[in-house]
Amino acid sequence: MKIILFSLLLLGTSAYAEVYQCQVNGKTIFQSKPCSGNLGTTVGERIKENEAKNEGRPKYEAEYRHYYDSLPNPVIGMTTKEAEKTKWGRPYNIYKSKYLKDTTETWYFRNDDYYQRRELKFRNGQLIEIRE
Repeated sequence: MKIILFSLLLLGTSAYAEVYQCQVNGKTIFQSKPCSGNLGTTVGERIKENEAKNEGRPKYEAEYRHYYDSLPNPVIGMTTKEAEKTKWGRPYNIYKSKYLKDTTETWYFRNDDYYQRRELKFRNGQLIEIRE
């Protein structure tokens, strides 16, 4: 008899608890009770809402990929305005120098791995060098 009671205690019962996400004094908190004023939602409801919002995302990503693929790569001879409209986009840093009548700009771009960088070098507004 003791063995049966002991085994029943070990099995236990499964319990499911709702978790509510609430905003209190500008902070996000999680609790087991509904929020005061019923302003919070359960985490499960929040996940369903986010999934519903992201239903159109694959279509958007495909449209963006098509747009990105249509952009040209930088080419020697481009102007600074043309270079901004390439796949490289806008630089994260620009170094400018002037010597006599020549103005030189070096644009720095980050690669996907962040540590390596790409550069475009312009002289008097014309692209003269590409470093990848």
